[in-house]
Amino acid sequence: MKEKNSLEQLEEKMRKEGSLSRKVGMLLKYIGVPQGVSGYDYLKEAILLGLSDHSYLHNLIKGLYSEIAKKYNTTHSRVDRCIRHAVQVCIENIDEDSEYVYIIGNSKNKMINSNFISAIVHFIEDLD
Repeated sequence: MKEKNSLEQLEEKMRKEGSLSRKVGMLLKYIGVPQGVSGYDYLKEAILLGLSDHSYLHNLIKGLYSEIAKKYNTTHSRVDRCIRHAVQVCIENIDEDSEYVYIIGNSKNKMINSNFISAIVHFIEDLD
């Protein structure tokens, strides 16, 4: 089994990576959101939009989800549902003893999308 990198190693790799999209993908992979899971692309897009404009983080349905829905030719409710699924997969798969828990918080309860997205956005911004 492949050994996971420590959080410190992940942060270093992310600092060296030039592409914001690749940074987000790298982080999602390490915290346990598989690339093939339903909602991965929507979640990644939500994080990228949140990084580009924080107002999206305060207006998910009419702002963020609608913007993503337009891009992917779907509905904002489908975007919401799929992102919620990806977040739940991450929460269910993360080891409570993992150092990655501090990125998204230590909650096995249902985490809301906005908190998860905001946590990822702020973690990436703090790297710079």
